[in-house]
Amino acid sequence: RYLPPASRKVYKTVDRFALNPPAQWSEKAREKYLSGDNPRYQNALLLLAHLRTHGASDRESLRSANFNAALLKRLSDEGVLSRSEQNVERQQHTAYAERQKEIILTDAQAAFVEMVAPFIGEKPAHQTFLLHGITGSGKTQIYIELIQRVLQENKQAIVLIPEIVLTPQTMARFYHYFPEQVAVVHSRISAGERLEVLQKVREGKVGVVIGPRSAVFAPFRNLGIIIIDEEHEGSYKQSDALPRYHAREVALYRAYLNHIPVVLGSATPSLESLYNAKTGKYTYYHLDSRVSDRNLPRIQLVDFKEEWRKSGEFQMFSENLLLKLEARLLVKEQVMLLQNRRGFSPYIQCQECGYVEHCPNCDITLTYHAAGRNLRCHYCGYATPAPDLCPQCKGFHILYKGVGTQKIEEEAQARFPHARLLRMDQDTTRRKDDHSRILEKFRRYQADVLIGTKMIAKGLDFERVTLVGIMNADQGLQFPDFRATEKVFQLLVQAAGRAGRGGYSGEVVIQTFDPQHYIFKFLNSHDYNRFYEREMETRKGLNYPPFSRLCLVRVIGDAEDRVYHYAQEIAKYLWRGNKGKLYSVLGPAPAPIVRINNRYRY
Repeated sequence: RYLPPASRKVYKTVDRFALNPPAQWSEKAREKYLSGDNPRYQNALLLLAHLRTHGASDRESLRSANFNAALLKRLSDEGVLSRSEQNVERQQHTAYAERQKEIILTDAQAAFVEMVAPFIGEKPAHQTFLLHGITGSGKTQIYIELIQRVLQENKQAIVLIPEIVLTPQTMARFYHYFPEQVAVVHSRISAGERLEVLQKVREGKVGVVIGPRSAVFAPFRNLGIIIIDEEHEGSYKQSDALPRYHAREVALYRAYLNHIPVVLGSATPSLESLYNAKTGKYTYYHLDSRVSDRNLPRIQLVDFKEEWRKSGEFQMFSENLLLKLEARLLVKEQVMLLQNRRGFSPYIQCQECGYVEHCPNCDITLTYHAAGRNLRCHYCGYATPAPDLCPQCKGFHILYKGVGTQKIEEEAQARFPHARLLRMDQDTTRRKDDHSRILEKFRRYQADVLIGTKMIAKGLDFERVTLVGIMNADQGLQFPDFRATEKVFQLLVQAAGRAGRGGYSGEVVIQTFDPQHYIFKFLNSHDYNRFYEREMETRKGLNYPPFSRLCLVRVIGDAEDRVYHYAQEIAKYLWRGNKGKLYSVLGPAPAPIVRINNRYRY
């Protein structure tokens, strides 16, 4: 009540009504309600009796007792009742309420817990642990056991996860073991929810905060451990908005300041983290088998070039994948299909003149979305109706080039009309609880096939999933980024790891135009260490990280010539200051996408 209006809005409030002493009532009210049992005022008299018995009550409970808003207003206006606002706590919960089994650690899991335990006790110390556990090896069970020990020391824990989509399932698991101790922070919760969570954290009412990168700033007073799941994920780095930071680096420094351990967990650690482990900077531990000794999924490569040669035309689904998908549907098992591009088609093109529709604000083609038949820019949000005629030559023949999740969904439904499909991408998860709703439907076996972008590739655990299809494994391999091969390999390993996590054996079908690429050899043998060695040879020869550090100086502005000129001046300044030849300067060079939202980038 005493907060300024702008601040008061973020709290959840309820109206409470209390009975005033008769001396504060209006004269007319005293005549009506103190003069005896007047049937004209029966409802008012019943309300007064209710409040004398139960004390001050909120509007909702009074409504449940059949006292309407008009009666409450009238008695308030007459001075009989006083109304006040009271802040109440929102109940953070998850719709993804799965039953949990009691944790019984394997010998390998227990050994890692005992390795970390001394750094949590009465004399805590800083140490960074890299937990390299294959998919399905039980890393989450280890996190839960470590947090249990932290809470026993009356300390708190932060658990970072790379994607909001993982929050419901992670929340359900942790909430089962630590009821009333877990809170979630991410960008989809309201300002009021965020404020309440942070207040609980400051006051010590919660012991565990779970969330994506911003959760690293949770204001715990007695932090005991920071756990970063899927530590290799690029989403931990915020580079498109202020403040620019990498949550992993913030976590490492915060842990150093607080003299506490950090656990970096991943089935596919970043090459930098693995290098730090192999050179002794981090303590390394490898979990090389799945829980209950379940087998890793079988991986089969499909050569798209050969498929194309046989059929004479491009098909989104290879014959092999179609047969396996049909077999899984017949025995009531579930399938996940990964296509790391949303929308229907990445671009449309006129067959007659070759014209391609571009975003007027960005140097990028517009993506066609079948829902609503419009073209959208995935960078600035620009949208326009899809043309029926070519805007340039007025031709009728418009081609829809490339494949997105919507096109995969349409094709799958056409081939398997009785299959129940779900799609998970940015277009289907715009609202706060969309992630939970989709995952819960799939978990309850209300769908047979889950189609999605990379958000379905990591951390999710569904016992019925026995087949994972990678629709185009080549996406990203040719991207101008020295980490491109690493990122693709990590995505494929993570996606493959969704299969065969329950009592069923798993299988993965990978469709590619380049089956001879070396990443598929290491993927097929589940050999991440040999992939690491191969990549490190290349990195060392080119002096790329971790053998060097790269610093990007980005210049952004409205006028391209001024942006380029300013970038040149910065480059000259850096060259002049490099008297000891401590570094080399590359550029200035245009960004891969020069113009985004009418701002130029060098």
